[in-house]
Amino acid sequence: MQLKVLGNRVLVLPKDTVNETKTGLILINSEHEKQLEGVVVCVGPGRLDNNGNRIKMHVKTGDIVLFTKSSGEEIELDKQRFLLIREDSILAKVREV
Repeated sequence: MQLKVLGNRVLVLPKDTVNETKTGLILINSEHEKQLEGVVVCVGPGRLDNNGNRIKMHVKTGDIVLFTKSSGEEIELDKQRFLLIREDSILAKVREV
């Protein structure tokens, strides 16, 4: 399935909710402990201002982002769970140093 993201929306692949300890114990987060981090899969072209000018998006494909718990809509594509959120729901980009 192909998806074209519109406006100032961002398709995010949430960070896995399954964690494994050093001893091999698998911990599964419950739904109320949703991860707030994910990888940007694709972005829309940006929204238009009142004059019809396109406002540039601040994130790009591959960025690791932090977002609010109540961000966007959960969708399933090819048996994988994604979030479709507005760019202004993104709190920060994670930068590795």
